[in-house]
Amino acid sequence: MGEASEQATMMQVLNALREEMRVMRQDLGERMTRVEQRPPPLQPVRNVDRFLNPNNRRYGVPVHDNPETSTREPAD
Repeated sequence: MGEASEQATMMQVLNALREEMRVMRQDLGERMTRVEQRPPPLQPVRNVDRFLNPNNRRYGVPVHDNPETSTREPAD
């Protein structure tokens, strides 16, 4: 009868360990989900089409050019 109670005790320990591992996996999964979340989307940049417009690529977009002192030829 000693073997039966010893086996029952081992089964209880095994079940307790299984439950503890299940809880640990669940907790780890929640942490991983928080870490793996995508960052919030970036805010759109205004007037980006001026820089991406193929018509502006030939001469570039004069951001800081002063028309009075600029050596560039005026774009059409």
